[in-house]
This record gives sequence, C-alpha cells and structure tokens, in this order.
Amino acid sequence: TNIPVPSGVLGQADLYSCVSTVLYTPYGITFDSNQALWISGWSSQYVSRYPAGATTEDLRLIQSVGSSSTIYLDTQGRLYVACLELVVVYDYAKDMVSDTGPTRVITPVEQQQRLMGVSVDETLDRLYLTDQSYNAAMMYEGASTLNGSVYASLIYGSQVSNPS
Repeated sequence: TNIPVPSGVLGQADLYSCVSTVLYTPYGITFDSNQALWISGWSSQYVSRYPAGATTEDLRLIQSVGSSSTIYLDTQGRLYVACLELVVVYDYAKDMVSDTGPTRVITPVEQQQRLMGVSVDETLDRLYLTDQSYNAAMMYEGASTLNGSVYASLIYGSQVSNPS
C-alpha cells in the first residue's frame, strides 16, 4: 500500500516528533489572496501567517483578549478571529508586516461563552457566529463595520433572547 508522504510539516521539527516548535493546538485555518496560510491556535492565543511555500511563519498575531478558535479572512483582507466571548478583526491583515493589534473588537451582547465558528457573507455584509455553549448560531448585519457591543439580527437554534 502506498501511503502519501507530506511534502512539509509546519509547527514541528519533522513528521515524527511530538514536540511542537511553533504551533500549539492549531485549530482554525484559512488562506489569503496571496496564498499565505493562516493558522489559529486553540487555547494558545495566537494566529500565525505562513507565506506561500514557506515552512516558517512571518507574522504572529497575539490575542490578548482570549483564546483563538476559528478564523475567517475575507476578500478585502479583513481577518476575523473568534476568541471565545468576542471577535477581533484585523483590517487588511494580509498586508500587515507586524502585530499592531486588532482594528476592531466585536462583542456580542447575547450571552455567548464559547464562540467556535466565524464566517462572513460579503455579498450581504453579514457576520455569522456559532456558540458551542448555547448551541446557537447568530447573524449580525454590517460585518465590515461592526465594532463594540452588538446585538444579533437573527439567532438560529436557541432560545437566547434578543433585547433589541
């Protein structure tokens, strides 16, 4: 039987070692328009960028606000990072050369405790989040400009109330 062999390994010295050299509990993954690979680390508060074809990161964004989970990078270069209780946004992250901190922090007013999924419908300018603690998904209008405390426009699959 032919077993495929990876052409490279990110985050550790080789395919067989158990010691990570860079990545710690990698969780979210996406690519930007420059074909750079972005990886978020669960419970380790970082997002790393690997240029196309590289095996070492060229940028590490530190999430001082909490653990990173999933990430979404839209076509405008905005990186959305779900961090358990809020979402941090780095506008034009694909062009960043150093960690200057997030440009926006979105805090859902609903009682989320474990934001696990993040996605954006760029055509309708909507942000979607999933919450593991409440078994719900939420939709927010105006994804490209959301900032601060926000109320969901629509909640799927839960009895969480929307006071707006």
